[in-house]
Amino acid sequence: MFGTYRTLLALFVVIGHLHGPFHLGVYAVFGFYMLSGYLMTRIMQETYGYDLPGRGRFAVNRVLRIYPCYWVVAIATLGILATTDGALTEYHPRIHFPGDAAGWARNVGLVFEQASSPRLSPATWALTVELFYYALIGFGLSRTPQRSALWLAASVIYTIGLFITSPYDWEARYFPIPAASLPFAIGACLYHYRSAFERVVSSETLREPGTWFALVCVNFSLFYLADRLTGTSFKHSLMFGFYLNLLLTTGCLTALVSKGFLELSESIDTALGRYSYPVYLTHWLAGGIVASTLFADEGRQHTTQGGVLFFLAGLLVALGLSWLLIRLVDDPIERFRGRIRARSTSKETA
Repeated sequence: MFGTYRTLLALFVVIGHLHGPFHLGVYAVFGFYMLSGYLMTRIMQETYGYDLPGRGRFAVNRVLRIYPCYWVVAIATLGILATTDGALTEYHPRIHFPGDAAGWARNVGLVFEQASSPRLSPATWALTVELFYYALIGFGLSRTPQRSALWLAASVIYTIGLFITSPYDWEARYFPIPAASLPFAIGACLYHYRSAFERVVSSETLREPGTWFALVCVNFSLFYLADRLTGTSFKHSLMFGFYLNLLLTTGCLTALVSKGFLELSESIDTALGRYSYPVYLTHWLAGGIVASTLFADEGRQHTTQGGVLFFLAGLLVALGLSWLLIRLVDDPIERFRGRIRARSTSKETA
């Protein structure tokens, strides 16, 4: 029952980018990473296995999950760039035609650093991170409890080292591939040490995912308010609030694994969850479309972040684009992915 949770995280990213404050999306991205660490470890253990055919099926299904929808969004973005007078680039400077073969290769292959430009879908730097850890998990990084525990220990040491060497550089603890090791490792350890995690949230109140999700929202709000009152421009939010959010997200995911979210039916949860990835892919494009049409007279750019009406209009456009992606791209591919999963010995699904 992770679909609704994934879509709520995607909504946090959209709010952070199209309305602000941006660090709401920062908090959500590490939540995505942690969930991926858990789910990828789980499906390798229970669905695909670590023999060569199992790893091959895992790799093929990850490619089919990530790339086709992304390529369609990238092609649509190129079409809009070709038929408009720089409106998307004006809205987000990283959205423009690649200027050389390396730029085209990065955008086709989804191989980005956060500073890479252009990115036809700007949020896709995080997909590069996801793909990197998918590969490591597929190769067996989280195959055993011992490996996962060592991975987590190394990630904690790395993060502590960043605080020692560059205590105020939050970007070094967020954007690079090694920085994402910590939430992925936590997710992997949650799979292997589920009973130990669940003992920490053994009380009835703490077993409710809604309790933890509310605490995540309270944590964000309090540190955001503290930064506004002290004029520190998210300093505390991106230092203390960010890691407290990681702790609270761990509690939320543990409760989700134990109990599920909001007692929704599996069909509703799955339907809601299918919007998570398409919304994440399309929201910058949707913001650019809204900025260049409904809000063209205001010269709105992503760096100014819009008001409530701008956000709602952008979200509606993103949902519409996502619906098209699901119906025209994801539905046919999902049937093919299902046949690939069916060849595995386990009945678990990815």
